[in-house]
Amino acid sequence: MRQPLVVATAGLALIVLWSVATVHVNYKNRWTGLFCIGQYHPVPPPLRANSYVFPKSTGFDGQFYRDIAHDPWNQRGFGQYTDDARLRYRRILLPLLANVLAFGRDQWIDAVYICLEWFSAFLGAYWVGRYAQLQGRSAWWGLAYFLLPSTLIALDRMLTDLPFTTLCVGFFYFAYRKNFPGMFVAAMLACLTREMGVILVGGYTAHLLWRRDFRRAIILCGALIPFGVWYLVESHFTSGVSLPYACCSYPGSSIINAMRTPFPYPLPAVIAHSVQAFDVLSLLGFVICSILVLRVASGQKGEQSGRIWVGTGFVLLAVMASCIPDSFNDAYDYGRQYSPIPVLLLFAAIAERNVILLAPVALITWRVAVQVLPQASAIVRSI
Repeated sequence: MRQPLVVATAGLALIVLWSVATVHVNYKNRWTGLFCIGQYHPVPPPLRANSYVFPKSTGFDGQFYRDIAHDPWNQRGFGQYTDDARLRYRRILLPLLANVLAFGRDQWIDAVYICLEWFSAFLGAYWVGRYAQLQGRSAWWGLAYFLLPSTLIALDRMLTDLPFTTLCVGFFYFAYRKNFPGMFVAAMLACLTREMGVILVGGYTAHLLWRRDFRRAIILCGALIPFGVWYLVESHFTSGVSLPYACCSYPGSSIINAMRTPFPYPLPAVIAHSVQAFDVLSLLGFVICSILVLRVASGQKGEQSGRIWVGTGFVLLAVMASCIPDSFNDAYDYGRQYSPIPVLLLFAAIAERNVILLAPVALITWRVAVQVLPQASAIVRSI
């Protein structure tokens, strides 16, 4: 028990040090720089004074969840400042927790939100370390959680993907421990964090039905109730489009198009070509991850055989998304949206003592690291 805590704490300390450094050097000591607020998306007037805004930028999703944290019931009209209020408010858990724990005080909410992201990373690493111990491996495997693409991306942009990924880790960990109440709670919270938690519930429910465990299958479906209730509630005070998306002609077309027409980075030719090469390698890494997760999950037995159902669900989601134009153009998108796939590979690598299984995940992580390189370079120059 103690060593996973030490490992998770060590990783958390590195995260905090990095955050302090990048905020001080890159964001002029303005912590709201972590939310990546863009100039082209207006900030709610009450929040403008404390907002670090990136000029000539559309920003990123974290800016919208920050707005929701300051107005989780849309009573102040902050929903009109998001790109799709209905979609964003559906992912309520992190923003609502930040608001509640900060007692609704605007001056505290941003800090609490950031701390919740840090705690999510800590908890995910702790669960991975505990799982490794139960498999007779070193708890230092927990540090690998900090290197997953979804962890790095979410910490860089303050996204809901990190809490969601952590809850998936908790779900798989509790499944291994045969702790059904823990699984239920993790699944219920995952659905409230991102709607893709429905796949987590649906996949494992299918596994239980296959094993004719009808009682637990029915109970696990109950984890969807809070999500369903919130879906109905928030639809009364939000609006948005969410769906449908335009589709290409065949699955995988978005990935193929991204490889064939690399993004024209406004950089010197040598650097631009290097980044484009990393883009291709990252996409290949994601495809290999999706294939591998089906192979390794299919070899699991007992309670762990449920991973094949969950893994298949997320792979099918990625396949469907690959029909949508431009959905695989940015590693900061696909690198976090299908986070349970790398998590399942991490669990398999631990169980099989085969770190090679994480090689395709590393390709995505390297592309994310390239994105963060300018921040790191500025920090080094300031020393």
